[in-house]
Amino acid sequence: MDKFIIDRFEGAYAICENYYTKEFINIPISQISTDAKEGSVIKLVNSIYEIDFDDTKSITSRIKDKMNKLWK
Repeated sequence: MDKFIIDRFEGAYAICENYYTKEFINIPISQISTDAKEGSVIKLVNSIYEIDFDDTKSITSRIKDKMNKLWK
């Protein structure tokens, strides 16, 4: 199952990076859960991209740890 990280929103599209291949694709915002935001990890479930909360939390935590180490 492909997963994507929302990089940014441009017009009617979310510019997303493939979680595994690092390739970028455009996904129509109408196909994405309304509570998704930049940095959310999403996966396709029943024709809608829903947030993968576990992966989103993991990435967010890892980034915070790196930032804390950088500023120590």
